[in-house]
Amino acid sequence: MSGRLPTAAHRKGRTMDPDLDPNQQHWQDRLDNFQWVVGSLTALLDSVPT
Repeated sequence: MSGRLPTAAHRKGRTMDPDLDPNQQHWQDRLDNFQWVVGSLTALLDSVPT
């Protein structure tokens, strides 16, 4: 996976969406990774005691 974050799609073993061309699939994967990072940071901030 060459340094990519494990997204839910990759963990489930989903293959490339045949309806998307490779460039669209690339950006969809980037967006999935970005959402994972934002969710992780939100969870980290939420777990900080006040």
